[in-house]
Amino acid sequence: MKADGLMLAPHELIHVIAFRLIKKRYEYHFGDARVRIVDPLTRPERLFTLALPLITWGVMTVISYTLLAVATVFWLRQNSGVATPPLWYLVIGAWCFIPLFYMLTCWADFWQIVWLLTHKETN
Repeated sequence: MKADGLMLAPHELIHVIAFRLIKKRYEYHFGDARVRIVDPLTRPERLFTLALPLITWGVMTVISYTLLAVATVFWLRQNSGVATPPLWYLVIGAWCFIPLFYMLTCWADFWQIVWLLTHKETN
């Protein structure tokens, strides 16, 4: 088990959820850097398993930054001048980096999706 595998575990666990949703076999041990595909996947199934982490982390990132924007407006309305932000505001700001980090772990998945969508199947 490597540290990079543990950092990617939330991303890979969403792949595991995708495989379970489509009822396909996979091999994954907590801490592995990748989910190994056991059953062959059709093109739509492959797109789904690649896109689910990107969609999940993308939505969570949008929600987090929307919450931060609302918190900023709320905080600025409460403070007319420059003041030290409260702890809750700093926590929300720090939280925003977590889904953003995991959305960025979907970079390779994104390019695989682009490749699958732009190239014809060769079966």
